[in-house]
Amino acid sequence: FRNRGPQLDCQLCSCSIPNNDTSIRSHVHGHCKTLMFICKLCQKGFQDQHLVFEHIDREHPTHKGTKLIEDRRDMGLLMEVLNQCFPRVICKARDILFEAIGRIITLTESKKQTKINCLLCGEIVPTIKSCIYGHLSIHPSYK
Repeated sequence: FRNRGPQLDCQLCSCSIPNNDTSIRSHVHGHCKTLMFICKLCQKGFQDQHLVFEHIDREHPTHKGTKLIEDRRDMGLLMEVLNQCFPRVICKARDILFEAIGRIITLTESKKQTKINCLLCGEIVPTIKSCIYGHLSIHPSYK
């Protein structure tokens, strides 16, 4: 997730947009300086797909369909711009949890322990990262 809120703030232009796929795609396309969709009938270029469909409906009303559109999107460039506009949010709580589990494993390895007791429910849990993390799923407030 980039952000779970209803709006996203672009880090390139400070514009606030709705947090949905269509708005994000359109906004990212706006930052790209290349024409990503080309009308094959007249070679006119557009930054967004809906614009080329509108163009075809208006300028070439007797023609229909996606076969009239050339898609020249550069996915590498789009991903780069997406990450510049809306960098991924790193979940600090999850990082803290992974660090804590890592410390537990290091400590139990140094003491040659293969199992630990859960202080919340008393269950005996193997000292394997996946087992400890999996056990936490029965304690939702600690995930």
